[in-house]
Amino acid sequence: MLYIHQNATGAVLFFEKYQTQTEKPPISIIKLLCQEMLTTYEARLQQTKQRFKVNSLVPIYINSNILMIPTGSPRNYETVWVNYLKIASIQKYGTKTVVLFTNLHEIEVDMSYTRFKEKMKYCKIIYDYMENVQTQIF
Repeated sequence: MLYIHQNATGAVLFFEKYQTQTEKPPISIIKLLCQEMLTTYEARLQQTKQRFKVNSLVPIYINSNILMIPTGSPRNYETVWVNYLKIASIQKYGTKTVVLFTNLHEIEVDMSYTRFKEKMKYCKIIYDYMENVQTQIF
């Protein structure tokens, strides 16, 4: 999954080679993805805030292939959920950020380059932590 974007009829999920429409809003998709991993969105949110001292636009770790960055409030219509693990690069574009994915698809998100870069740093820390924890368990 590359990203999730809301539209008038629900959300569009963008993957490497296709996209699909759902009637559910993006936050519901994120919650379902968490449930598939036997946890809840609320638990991921609370633990990420507490452990990594992130207070807003909290990245949500789903699994080793999906770590989502919200570009705004999770319930905001304009928010895009971007999968950190599929980002090839980012570029500043005025007051916004252009995200280039590993499949060379790109989108413009309404978040400053500096803020997006900060969220990516948190994602790296979260991802490394989760991968290390899983390695220690086994």
